[in-house]
Amino acid sequence: EPLGAHRKKTYRLTDWDGHPLIYDCRFNVVPYHGGTGVLLVLQDVTEQALLAHEASQVARFQSVLARIGTRAVSDAHAQELMNAAVRDTAQALEVELCKILIARDADDHLVVMAGVGLEEDLIGKLTIEGGTHSQAGFAIRERLPVVVRDLRQETRFTPSKLLTEHGAIAGMCVPMLVEDRVYGVMTAHSKQARTFTDKEQEFLCTVANTVATVLERRRRADTQRD
Repeated sequence: EPLGAHRKKTYRLTDWDGHPLIYDCRFNVVPYHGGTGVLLVLQDVTEQALLAHEASQVARFQSVLARIGTRAVSDAHAQELMNAAVRDTAQALEVELCKILIARDADDHLVVMAGVGLEEDLIGKLTIEGGTHSQAGFAIRERLPVVVRDLRQETRFTPSKLLTEHGAIAGMCVPMLVEDRVYGVMTAHSKQARTFTDKEQEFLCTVANTVATVLERRRRADTQRD
């Protein structure tokens, strides 16, 4: 490299606990002992980068919730609402897999009603057992978010065949609550080990409960018309 040349590169790493570490590295070619050498400046920018990411994430979350609210008061079909919710949620959370499972009345099975990152022919047809051995069933029983950093090390339940076949590793599963009833579950999974934040959990819960409330309100309206 010629004298005066310079470059900058950002390195994104993780520590032993899975927390992000972000460094800016600047390389400058400088005079050194009659020749040239490289001056390297390494700066820890983790805090600044995480703050910027959080601000961007909050804006994405607000945008998704606003779009769901707009669709809720429109004439959009229920399936269209669910499809948009999983698509927008996957993008906002930056995950590869996102789906909505609705509980069947006849048994404890859950039907995959909408999904991103899944084979299209599974939507509306595939059912998953809602028993407590699965992440979805565990969330229904506890009525709380069930968050997993690495499904390969999970001991509370066994990952479903659907998740393992699609390469899911980390994920959140939250109950879709309408008043005091569990309408179904909404899930978001990544194909890499990942620690989800409280804000991400709160966002998924808000989306899930909003979608459930809209679906239940429309179901009641259809029942009254019949």
